[in-house]
Amino acid sequence: MMVVFLRGVRSPATLGDLVKSIWNTRAWTLQEYVASKVIHFYTEDWTLYLDLELPNHKESPEVISEMEQATGVSAQQLMALRPGLTSIREKLRLASTRQTTLVEDAAYSLLGIFSVSGIPAIYGEGEGSLGRLLAHVLTVSGDSSILAWTGESGSFNSCLPADITVFNGPATSYFPPPIPDAEMERIIAVSHSSSFDLDVALRLHDRLNELPAPWFAASRMKLPCIAFQLPPLSPYRTRSGRIYRADTVPFGMVEIKTRFDLSRIKSQSLYLVHPWLDTLLGREGMQSDGSVDDDVSPPPSPNTYDKEISDEEIDDDTSSFPEPESPSLPAPAYRVPMDRETRARRLVARLKQPFGALLVTPAAGGRRADDYRRVAADGLIAVRIQENVSLADLLDNSFMLLHQPPSLLLDTLQVSLIPCFALLHSLADDRLVDNDQYV
Repeated sequence: MMVVFLRGVRSPATLGDLVKSIWNTRAWTLQEYVASKVIHFYTEDWTLYLDLELPNHKESPEVISEMEQATGVSAQQLMALRPGLTSIREKLRLASTRQTTLVEDAAYSLLGIFSVSGIPAIYGEGEGSLGRLLAHVLTVSGDSSILAWTGESGSFNSCLPADITVFNGPATSYFPPPIPDAEMERIIAVSHSSSFDLDVALRLHDRLNELPAPWFAASRMKLPCIAFQLPPLSPYRTRSGRIYRADTVPFGMVEIKTRFDLSRIKSQSLYLVHPWLDTLLGREGMQSDGSVDDDVSPPPSPNTYDKEISDEEIDDDTSSFPEPESPSLPAPAYRVPMDRETRARRLVARLKQPFGALLVTPAAGGRRADDYRRVAADGLIAVRIQENVSLADLLDNSFMLLHQPPSLLLDTLQVSLIPCFALLHSLADDRLVDNDQYV
């Protein structure tokens, strides 16, 4: 049982005092609510809050209503929150509204909420503590929704944010929106009667399906993704900042808002990255709520803190990234069996849905030809494949890549990009070939 002392709330308490209480603003108190099955709230003079003579205030309609108002989360979701790797994105959103005295506590106050052990508290490291936590959670869960943010990159890794407040919003705007069943059936039916390239779709499905989930080793990450090279950009200045536009083959006109001067970057050295492969493949339960069931044992993962992996080890051989098994997802109660051909057709339908892209570029001064960094954007880079772009044309303008951000020894925003393979379409013989050369 958790006993909560509501500092600043005096008797007789009135409805709404819990919403305005200091307890509802502090980071460390969030785990008190999430972790506890039974809670009793007391005012400053140790009187039961609202004189609630109930065995569990967490089940009180008054308390539930106030917590809904304070958090913006429905009662059903609040009651379902438990410690562990469930509802990862929702927990990050809740934490993003809380305050801490020390920067590091924004991360350390979440250790219990995510049931994380083995991460040492290193006060003085600043926002790097958040990077260490997020790297661990992403590696163990495979939940790439952690990468869905706009704002400033952190010192730990350019693909992870400097501040937890960037999660104060839904990640769903980055993911391809779900296609209603009736509409999906219509799209599948049309694909049977059109010039749909099934052979290419099947090969694309198989390639994506065999890729592992994203993971970190030390402070470097591998991220399976599809990357699209951008043509030269045209800069524009607005009252709100710099905007860059590019006329692309797959997406048409693309608009990028960022504080960085992209004109200093070498022409055609920018890529838009589509990392939301779980959504494309229709893997239910991974990115729909950003969660994995608590009763599923996480896969073995490389330690990101206790055993430091040197840059030399990583540079010498990519085997220094031990591939963890893909996170085990809970099987649904019932799922209609789906053949490989149908899955491939559904993949292509989702691929043509709008999504939020990440922006990456080769790292200046990188020691390897494949050193890259994420360029943090100040707004969502929303793109959508144009209707007149065929699957063959799309693959002509894309690469399949394993994206690997920086070690601590590299510059703040450096990332390394190790290609898994380049998926190229040969129009001459209408087949897919592997290209293992570095991009």
